Formats: sequence, structure tokens, C-alpha cells
Amino acid sequence: MNSIENTGESDEALRKLSMVTRFLGENEERKRNVQESVDLAKRAVRIDMKSSENWYVLGNAHFTNFFTSVQGWEDLKKALSAYN
Repeated sequence: MNSIENTGESDEALRKLSMVTRFLGENEERKRNVQESVDLAKRAVRIDMKSSENWYVLGNAHFTNFFTSVQGWEDLKKALSAYN
């Protein structure tokens, strides 16, 4: 058993939390929540890298981060990478 499995985290729960978190708050709080959404989706992918749902949610989180934070093309590239 690896360390992620020992935490008892569920990739499904992390995915759903990622989806909800990115829509909470306004302005600066929303930007922080969107970044947290990316982090949650990354944790889900680490638990099950073969899950297409995990990668899809990660792509959506990066895509949302691009339009929320406008940090640059890097987020858009990360979204595309996750979708592939």
C-alpha cells in the first residue's frame, strides 16, 4: 500500500470537491478556490492516474483557472495536456 492509499482519500470525493470548490466565492476568494480546485484534482490524479474522469476534472480545473486568474498560456497548456 502506498502513502496515498494510507490517507484514505477517495479520488471520486476529491474530483467532486474539485468541481464544487471552483464555483465558490467571488473575486479574490474565487481565484483562491479555483487554485484549490486544481490542487484537489491533482490529488485525485495521483490516486488513480488511469482514471479518465480524474484527468478530465484536472483539465477543467486548469481551464477554469486560465479564465479566472489569467495567469497565462501555461494553464491552457496544462488543460490540454490533461485532456490528452
